[in-house]
Amino acid sequence: MGGLSIIVLVKNDAEELPVLITRANAALKARKIAYEIIFVAATPDVAVEKAIHDTYADLPLRSYVFEDEPPHRLLAEAVAVAKYDSVGFIAMGRNVPIEQVADILGPDTAEHPDIIIARRQFVMPRLIKHLFFKCIEYSYGRVPIRLIFNRGTGMQVVRKELLSAIEFDESGPRLSPSLLTRIKERGGVIIGYTMEPYSGTTSVISAKAGSLKSAFVFVQRKLVRDHYEELDPEYEAQHGMGFRYRGQEYITHNKLPRKNIAVERTTFFQRCMLIALFAVLLLGVIWNAMALLVVIVSLVTVLYFCDLLFNMFLIYRSLRLYNEITVSEEETARDRKWPRYTVLCPLYKEVIVVPQFTNAMAKLDYPKEQLEVLLLLESNDQETITAIRDMHLPGFFKTVVVPHSLPKTKPKACNYGLQRATGEYSVIYDAEDIPDPLQLKKAVIAFEESASSTGCVQAKLNYYNWNQNLLTRLFTLEYSLWFNLILTGLQSIKAPIPLGGTSNHFRTSVLRELGGWDPFNVTEDADLGIRLSKRGLTTAILDSTTYEEANSALGNWLRQRSRWIKGYMQTYLVHMRDVRELGRNSRRIDMVMFQLIIGGKIVSMLVNPFLWVMTISYFLYREQIGGFIEALYITPIFYIGAFALIVGNFLYLYYYMIGSLRQKRPELAVFALFVPVYWLMMSVAAGFATYDIIVRPFHWHKTKHGLHLKKAKTKGGAA
Repeated sequence: MGGLSIIVLVKNDAEELPVLITRANAALKARKIAYEIIFVAATPDVAVEKAIHDTYADLPLRSYVFEDEPPHRLLAEAVAVAKYDSVGFIAMGRNVPIEQVADILGPDTAEHPDIIIARRQFVMPRLIKHLFFKCIEYSYGRVPIRLIFNRGTGMQVVRKELLSAIEFDESGPRLSPSLLTRIKERGGVIIGYTMEPYSGTTSVISAKAGSLKSAFVFVQRKLVRDHYEELDPEYEAQHGMGFRYRGQEYITHNKLPRKNIAVERTTFFQRCMLIALFAVLLLGVIWNAMALLVVIVSLVTVLYFCDLLFNMFLIYRSLRLYNEITVSEEETARDRKWPRYTVLCPLYKEVIVVPQFTNAMAKLDYPKEQLEVLLLLESNDQETITAIRDMHLPGFFKTVVVPHSLPKTKPKACNYGLQRATGEYSVIYDAEDIPDPLQLKKAVIAFEESASSTGCVQAKLNYYNWNQNLLTRLFTLEYSLWFNLILTGLQSIKAPIPLGGTSNHFRTSVLRELGGWDPFNVTEDADLGIRLSKRGLTTAILDSTTYEEANSALGNWLRQRSRWIKGYMQTYLVHMRDVRELGRNSRRIDMVMFQLIIGGKIVSMLVNPFLWVMTISYFLYREQIGGFIEALYITPIFYIGAFALIVGNFLYLYYYMIGSLRQKRPELAVFALFVPVYWLMMSVAAGFATYDIIVRPFHWHKTKHGLHLKKAKTKGGAA
C-alpha cells in the first residue's frame, strides 16, 4: 500500500495545527500522494479534537491519546496504527519541509526511498550552534555514508518495515550511523536534502522576538493575571459548566469560584510575594551568606520541633480519647427505612479490577432498591465501557459515560456524576476498593448520631495486599498510623482534615453547596477537606475499613505519591490566597494547624535530604566541615534540633509500631525499622512533584491498579 503516514507529536502547540494541515493537504494532494496525519499526545487536546472532527472533518486526520506515556512510547504507539508504507515524523512549526518531501515521494520519482532525512539551512548561523550541527552532520552522515544531513531537524521519512528495528526519541526515529551504513550496504536508497525555509505567511506564527522583548513578554505572562472568561449560559446548557482560561476551554461540570480552584498555580499577589522573597534571599547572600544560612536552619529546625510537638499531642489525644464513631452490627440490623445512597465510582482503564470492584459493590449490605452505583467512565476508554456492558450488571448499577473535555481528571468525572446523583447521601469508592459491607449503614447512623456540623464521615483505609513485598508493608504502616492515630487525633480537636481519596461519605446537599470537587487539584480530597473546615463543618472518623490495593511497584508508587504531594502543594497555594478564611468561625488556630498539616509536610519532605546529608557529613567528615555545621546552630536551636533528631525520630518509629498494633497486624511492627528508607522515597517523590507543579500543574499521573491480580495469575500459571 503506497502513501505516507505523517505522525505529529502534539505538545501544547496546537495553535500551529491549521498551517500544518493546510500545507500538508495542498502539497500531497497536488502530487497525488495518498496520506494520513496522525496526531498523538500524552494528554487530550481540545483544539486538536475540534480540528479533526469539525474544521477538517473531510480530511484523513486521526488523533490518539496514550495517557502518561513518554514521547518515544507515543511515537511507537502511533507507528503501530499507521496504514501506509512510508511514515514521516515531524514537529509542528513553520520550517517543516512538507513540500520538499512531497516532491521526493511524488509520482515522477524514479525510485522510492527507504529513508529521507534533512539538513538544516543556516540563514544567519550562530557560531556555536553552527559548529554543533556540523559535527552531527559529519559524524552521522559524511563519514559513514557520504551523506550530508542533520538527524534532529526537518522531516524524517522511513519505510515502515524498517521501523521495527529502530528506537525512538522525542524527535523521531534514532537513525544511528551503523543503521544507515547497513541500509546503504544492502542497496537501500537514502535521500538527503537541504531544508529550505517555508516562505508562506501566517498570523499564528511570528518572527522570533529579541531578547529584551522576549524577557518583557515572559514577565508579563507570568505576573499579570491571565485572561479568564465565563462560558455563555446557552453553551453551558449544551456542553456543561466551565470556563475558558488562556485560550483553552475547560468543562468542569461545577461552578467553584476562581479563587478556589487550582487552574492557575499562583495569583498575582502570590507571584509578587515569591519575587520579594527571592529578592530578600539574594540580598541576604550578598550581605551576609552565613547569617542567612543560620536564619534558614533556625526556621527549619523550629518547624520540625513544632511538627514533633503537634504529632505528640495528636497521638496522645488519639490514645486517650479514641474518638472514632463506632457502630455495632446490632444497630445496622434494626428494621428501619434506609435513605437513598449514591456510590460514585470513577473508572478509567480499569478493566482488570472491574470484576473485583463490581463484586464488592454487589456485596454491600444495603437495600438495593435504595442503592445507586454510578460507574463513571471516560468516553475514550472503550475497553472498560465494553467490559462493563458485557457484564449485564444488576439494575442498581448505572453506567455514566463522561463526555470528553479538559481537564481529564477524577474530580471532573465526580462532578459529572454528582449532577446525576439521586441519593440523600453520597460516597466515593476507587476502582480497587473492597469496603466493609456494612459501611453505608454505619455511615447513615454516624451522620444521625453526630452534630449537625458534621459535613463528612471518613471511613478508614488500609490494604488487602499488605504482605506482598517490603513496599506494601511500609505503605500499610503509613496508612495504619494515619487513619488509626493521626486522623482520630485531628478529629478530637476539630482540626481541618485532608480527606482520603476514597470512602468519604457526604450529605449530598452539603456536597453540592460546597460546589463539588476542584477538577484541577490532583488530590481533590485534601482540598475538599479544607473547604469543609472553612465552612465551619467537621469531619468524623468512622470505625469501618475499606481495603484497597497497596502499590507494589516502585515506579508506580513514585508516580502516585508525586501526584499526591503535588496535590498538597496545589491545596496549600489555593488556600493561602486568603488566609483569613482559614480562621473563620472564631477558630484562628485553624490557620496554624493548616500550616503544619499541609505546608509543614511539604517543606519537611523537600528539606529532609539536605538535613540528612548534613548530619551524615558531620559525623563522617567532622574534622573538615564540623566547625562550619556547628556554626549554623545557635545554642537554643542546637538543643531543639538535637531533641528532634534523637527523640523525635525514635517517637516517629514508635508511632508506626503503635499503628500496626491498632490495625491488629503486630507482625508489621518490625518493619518500622525500614521507615527511614520510605521517608527518602517520599522526598524523591516530592522532587518529582515540584517539577510537575511547575511544568504540568494539573496533569493526572494514572495509577495502575490490579498489580496484585497479575502477580496472582503469574503464580497460578507457574504452579
